[in-house]
Amino acid sequence: MTDMNILDQPVLPPSYELWGQVSVYVWKAALVKGQGKIVFDPAVHKSMVYAIDLSVVPLNIQGANLAERSLIQTSKEWKLTQESILTAGIQASEIDGKYVRIKFEPTGDTYTNAQGEVKNKTYMHFVKIFKNATECEQDFLANSMGGAEASAEAAPVAENGAEYETALKFLGATVRSTAKGKSGMDEILPALEAKINASPIMKKYFTATSDEVIELVSQAIGG
Repeated sequence: MTDMNILDQPVLPPSYELWGQVSVYVWKAALVKGQGKIVFDPAVHKSMVYAIDLSVVPLNIQGANLAERSLIQTSKEWKLTQESILTAGIQASEIDGKYVRIKFEPTGDTYTNAQGEVKNKTYMHFVKIFKNATECEQDFLANSMGGAEASAEAAPVAENGAEYETALKFLGATVRSTAKGKSGMDEILPALEAKINASPIMKKYFTATSDEVIELVSQAIGG
């Protein structure tokens, strides 16, 4: 291929990848025109759908932003996401709390943004699922620093300060999802405590009564 031939090739968006830990929250929602997804109230709404909130808190060493998606269980986007999780080796119900490598792939559909531009819709495609944070970091370093040799020479897992920041990001995503449809500390904290205890990185730094937890829950409920 000559350099000029590249002008005839289709334009493909760059494939952005993210390494980090997943947080998942499933909740009952109603689809309301002009409001989108809201918490389902059987006394008000005639039909209910399941909403799935996915967050991936990036490894601190990647220096990336939190990735979040809120999907409907019957959507094409979730179908594609679910298939990628199965292909990666586990059931979708097991993905919460796992360390993963994801990329954003086109769904095949488009949308028009506020500027009138036609954009490709994308979904979270799960490429790899790791046993722990160390495996996840090694894969990131191997793919971003020139292969396994660079990975072997790289620094070990993040220092405590950086690890705490990662845990705090993960806690924030967990609080936001857990607080959906709940209005008080007494309702949120028991569910949040179970999530914290199930996550090694959050459990290492927080309990349900930690100042950071109380502050984040207060923000989530508007207190």
